[in-house]
Amino acid sequence: MSGVAGSAKVMAVRIFGSDNGSQRTVREGITVIVEGFNFVIQQKRRGVKLRVASNSWSSVTKSAALDDALRILEEEGVLLVFSAGNDAVSNDENWSTVVSDDYANVIVVAATDQIDVRPNFSNWGQSGVDLAAPGVNVPTLRTNRSYIT
Repeated sequence: MSGVAGSAKVMAVRIFGSDNGSQRTVREGITVIVEGFNFVIQQKRRGVKLRVASNSWSSVTKSAALDDALRILEEEGVLLVFSAGNDAVSNDENWSTVVSDDYANVIVVAATDQIDVRPNFSNWGQSGVDLAAPGVNVPTLRTNRSYIT
């Protein structure tokens, strides 16, 4: 399997544990997200060529600390890509994510299936989603170098 950016380097920054944040209070969740973003900012300022931060989480309550981190990432030129969410709702009407049109460096991505149709679980919206990309049965590598979908 080959990707479109074969020479790209990836830096994994895990912000949630194996519970994916579900066992945390809202305050604890925001704290670990801000800590993760602060790590990215720190690495960028140390000279690491960080251009994109992919965020598979999407729902969290706004906070001043999180807004500060997002603003700094925008100033540092880091593109932030977020999941639109998998709640089967319109993000235009039920926007529960921290990101919005407040930041020019944010892209919100919904899912499509093998025939480019939005699956029933994916969130949607004209202003709450920027684009859609494959999100169903996408092959990926496991740690033992085998493929799964």
